[in-house]
Amino acid sequence: MTVIKKVENFEVDGVEYELRFYPNSHQYKIKGGKWEKFTNLPSVTKVVKPASTFTSRKAIGYACKHIRLALEDRVGQTLQHGDISPIIGAVNSHRDNAADRGTLIHDWAEGYFEGNSPTIPVGHEIACEAIKEWADAWQITPLLTEQIVAHVQEGYSGMLDLYAAYVDPDDPGAVIRDGIFDFKTGNYWHAENFLQLSGYAEALEAMQRPISKENRFILHLPPGAAEVKVVRPRQTHAEDWLAFTAAHLIHTWQTTVERAA
Repeated sequence: MTVIKKVENFEVDGVEYELRFYPNSHQYKIKGGKWEKFTNLPSVTKVVKPASTFTSRKAIGYACKHIRLALEDRVGQTLQHGDISPIIGAVNSHRDNAADRGTLIHDWAEGYFEGNSPTIPVGHEIACEAIKEWADAWQITPLLTEQIVAHVQEGYSGMLDLYAAYVDPDDPGAVIRDGIFDFKTGNYWHAENFLQLSGYAEALEAMQRPISKENRFILHLPPGAAEVKVVRPRQTHAEDWLAFTAAHLIHTWQTTVERAA
């Protein structure tokens, strides 16, 4: 059964659009304007992946290939798939567990910032309490949570975690501002994550919902962490947006080449 988790209707330059998010396939589809029927849009996260399309699936395949070669060098004989299947299974399990953790924490945070009292997922009590403490320290007032967006002119879509009013405790002026926050629950955060946030900001503006673009934050909460690490951008929004548009151009080129192959 096809599941639609979120639907957003909006208007740009007098044209009405409907954007849908399908969680099982993690696809965004849009209808309206030049899209006469529901059409896939690339997500922000796909656009800002390394331009080599080195996805997690390809990364695992690459790793397994070289693990096999290394083991063959060690044991001095050719190994079959079955010989290393436990290793492949362990790699896949690690990836899936990380994805499940991220989904559980994001779903809980969505309910929490929407003013509900969601049940804290078992095994993730420390992470959820850390989010609560961060929200209190930053005096967070949610404005948008898990909001799906689309930039119809540029042709991409995505879902921002949190857009909120806040007071930065490290700002001596204690001024109320608003900004975009994105939770990262893996072991690492990456510089291209800020391109992702610039993509969200520009999409909201294109949807005629202008927001503050410079205030962008990564909230890093790796496994076992008892507090949220707030990561600030190293470049301006304009610089990150320029990099995002370049990545988008490369993504479009790659998609076109792969379809033609």
